[in-house]
Amino acid sequence: MLSTPRTKIRKAQIDDVDFIFKLLNEEGFLQFIGDRGIKQKEDAEKYIESAFFNSYATHGLCSPFIVSDIEGRAVGIAGFYHRPSMQCPDLGFAFLKEIEGQGYAFEACQEILSFAAESLKLKTVAGILMPSNQRSKSLLKRLGFKELGNIVINPNLEKVLLMHIDLSR
Repeated sequence: MLSTPRTKIRKAQIDDVDFIFKLLNEEGFLQFIGDRGIKQKEDAEKYIESAFFNSYATHGLCSPFIVSDIEGRAVGIAGFYHRPSMQCPDLGFAFLKEIEGQGYAFEACQEILSFAAESLKLKTVAGILMPSNQRSKSLLKRLGFKELGNIVINPNLEKVLLMHIDLSR
């Protein structure tokens, strides 16, 4: 659907179960995003159905996607998440540790933001992250996001850092 010189950005497929199982059980995902209870491949399949397929049905192209390298190997997820407490979608992303620092996340997120501005006509996008997640904070700043401060989006969880970008510029 979308592409950059080194990535393909596409909708999730049920065949992505092994990748989703691996990604959602990586230490960084568990630490900064949270445990989604993916303990078996069947759990990963259910997660694809609920987190991806349901989002596509509800939000269309304003949803999370799978990011693959040019060989077609899934390396991350990136796209928009819709939270009832937020007035705009937030850009979320997670990439395999093995490709960290190679620019795939920046490249894919930059393309997704361009698509959001040009095709989806989004004016503002949020970024929500754990304040201690320096890698994600750095990426969002490189993409042009500005810090707004810490907020509570779930009373059962700790505060998160809210960032945003104005796409109408």
